[in-house]
Amino acid sequence: MQDRESYTATYSDLQVTQSRVLEHVIPVSRIASLSSGEFVGMVADTPAQPIPVKTFCCRLVNEQPGSYLEELPVLRDVSEEVLLYPTG
Repeated sequence: MQDRESYTATYSDLQVTQSRVLEHVIPVSRIASLSSGEFVGMVADTPAQPIPVKTFCCRLVNEQPGSYLEELPVLRDVSEEVLLYPTG
């Protein structure tokens, strides 16, 4: 819930309207415009361990492209047949 306040001014009066509106914490337009390697999220907390900043927007930075492939060990070779016809 987001608190909203709007003002309407006329020649003789100023009206203030306060309301609570259910809105996305991270707008859909922001999510749709993310580039490769960017992500957004929200962290849940507990009353015993509150987190002051719950939403975030981050970018993964790989300063040495391709180096991560050399560090990962091959666990198992998978044939194309297994990919096309999985046995469960």
